[in-house]
Amino acid sequence: EGSAMNTLKENETESIQQVMINIKDEYTKNECSKEKMEVLSSMAFLHFGISLMLKVFENNRKEFKKEYKKNLKFLDKNFIEWRTTKYLKIGYTFFKCRKNLKVAIVKKMYILNLFTLFLNTYKFVTEKLKIDIKW
Repeated sequence: EGSAMNTLKENETESIQQVMINIKDEYTKNECSKEKMEVLSSMAFLHFGISLMLKVFENNRKEFKKEYKKNLKFLDKNFIEWRTTKYLKIGYTFFKCRKNLKVAIVKKMYILNLFTLFLNTYKFVTEKLKIDIKW
């Protein structure tokens, strides 16, 4: 309830995105491994691709499609590894890191253009069935 993503105001999104870009710039400057860049991109997808989009969907459904496209552009421009990293593949997460399996499934729905279906299902499960889903 008190997390940064749950208390995020619209005008703060760009600032948070810039912080992630600055972290990536530091990784690049320090020639971090491909693996670390993939982890950073996975985190960017979790926070911007899922958490932020859930907030937008909850608070402003009229603007959701526009914000979703804008967010997808941001991820692809700055954290393209989110699309290909092993850390967000269903097979890898199923066998190596089950905690990330939910994120991998949502990533697949993103790519298949089924994210809105996921959001509606998520809202139904959390609001109507009262099942809390931790990311």
